[in-house]
Amino acid sequence: MTKHSKHYDETDRNTDTTNSGKWHSMRGYVSPNEENINPKMLIPKEDLVKGHIHCSNPTIDQVLESRKSTYGDFATQAEMAQKMKNTLHASDKWVTLSDMQRESVDMILHKISRIVNGDPNYKDSWTDIIGYAKLVEKTL
Repeated sequence: MTKHSKHYDETDRNTDTTNSGKWHSMRGYVSPNEENINPKMLIPKEDLVKGHIHCSNPTIDQVLESRKSTYGDFATQAEMAQKMKNTLHASDKWVTLSDMQRESVDMILHKISRIVNGDPNYKDSWTDIIGYAKLVEKTL
């Protein structure tokens, strides 16, 4: 018997008292025979409820539609991000940044383009910007 129909809370991530399967950090709960994988990384954030992971398996079209409602049209967002990145990459000082600094700046610009192109009230985008800046700050 697999436990896929049950919603898992944070304690289930580390404990499976029935040994019916295992919690995989990237794929969610996996049954003992590796069937019925819940690909956590494909579940739209809007479908995640604090403390629970919905045991659904959305199609890629559903995932893309969910992302579009949060981040806007991808082509427009990509164009916006590339213009910002190209501007900064052309700076004489760009080559003086470390790999980590350059990647963080690129990711922050990516997140900014999502905010401007999509839902500006989507908190995770703002949190991600803070996170990338914090990663660099820790190295300084």
